[in-house]
Amino acid sequence: MAYNRINLLKRNLLIVEITNKHYEAGYNTYAAVFRKYIEPVYPMSYKSYMDIINAPDTAKTLEKELKKKRVKKIAELEFNFEKK
Repeated sequence: MAYNRINLLKRNLLIVEITNKHYEAGYNTYAAVFRKYIEPVYPMSYKSYMDIINAPDTAKTLEKELKKKRVKKIAELEFNFEKK
């Protein structure tokens, strides 16, 4: 388990959001989304990716962790997707 669970949950939330953005049922597969969009940015195995996708509500878990730590809400967190 990760030392800082909040960062792990943020990463998982980003992976789920990227997958939801690019996955189209009947048109492409999770494996295609993984190879094209996830693996270049977040190196991991396909099994780990599927564990993240099939995990119960990551956003709700992150909210609970943030409440414990008294950190900003998800809407206030900043994510930087721009490549430098």
